[in-house]
Amino acid sequence: CTVLSPWASSSQNYGASSSQRRRSLATLGPNHIHAMLTYFSSGGVRLLNEIVVTTPTIGSNVESILYKNINFLMWDIGGQESLRTSWATYYVNTKAVIMVIDSTDKERLHIARTELHQMMETESLQNASLLIFANKQDMKDALTASQISEALNLTSLKDRQWHIQVGIS
Repeated sequence: CTVLSPWASSSQNYGASSSQRRRSLATLGPNHIHAMLTYFSSGGVRLLNEIVVTTPTIGSNVESILYKNINFLMWDIGGQESLRTSWATYYVNTKAVIMVIDSTDKERLHIARTELHQMMETESLQNASLLIFANKQDMKDALTASQISEALNLTSLKDRQWHIQVGIS
């Protein structure tokens, strides 16, 4: 699994090569709370399993992870449509949002874009950084980081740190 790379402050930092795998999760500093949002078959649970053992998410799952002397509280939130209305309950004190998407699922990217922009516009996430983990990059029809950025309209997220990390889990 490709694990999260350091965060970028602009749209100019797209993806990473396989030589950049397994970069530090410690780039955001101590005591940060992360929200991890997944869609069916995106591989979000598999990504989290690289760090701790967990099960597929129905509702939510919370894991406390100590990595390089930094404690991460990871909220693994199911992406099913019926659960999206409950996402806001996890926003309080969240410093970083990690959205795991299936890079091959072009048909659902518009849903991800809508949900992402609604979420990032909430007051509780006003200062939260954003990581898009573009999974399934080993598939021949996977979108590039640039294509995903365009599909999600990430450049419209003004005054926000965001990064797309391509990977395989």
